[in-house]
Amino acid sequence: MNIPLTRVTKLAELQVQLEKNMKDAEAAFEQAKKSYAKVAREDLPELMREVGLESVKLKSGITIELKEDVDVGIAKAMRDEAMAWLTKYGYGGLIKTGVAIAFGRNEEDKAQSLAASLIEQFGEDNVDVDRNVHHQTLKAFVRERMATGKDIPPFEMFGIRPFTEAKIKHPKA
Repeated sequence: MNIPLTRVTKLAELQVQLEKNMKDAEAAFEQAKKSYAKVAREDLPELMREVGLESVKLKSGITIELKEDVDVGIAKAMRDEAMAWLTKYGYGGLIKTGVAIAFGRNEEDKAQSLAASLIEQFGEDNVDVDRNVHHQTLKAFVRERMATGKDIPPFEMFGIRPFTEAKIKHPKA
């Protein structure tokens, strides 16, 4: 066998092994994230509450504190209903609207003009207009509403899942 072909074979085998290593590492990382989430969102908060603690300081100087938070997410099937709810209750300003079409560089004016023209010509029902709320905007909105108890969006419609998480605070160096 000639030497260049031997080198090609060895590098190809190395690449295959590295690909396997990456897949194994990704799988291990995903499992570690699941385990971390279970401890941080279920096991430790439950135990801390059971013994009456809101925070605990470890010998290392690390502090663990319980924090209330919420996951949110509007399912595609619920999007129209959720946008209608926001509009009905005066929160339509949270909604971002988009019309999808590809234009070249420096053609933003053309895109804006076309979108307005399409809606005027064909009506909003015939033009693919995407209405949505940015995830972080929705999360902040839901948190604020839950804190004040006013106009809380329907949990199922907005995918609202409150949780308590044990947050780690490392000591300042």
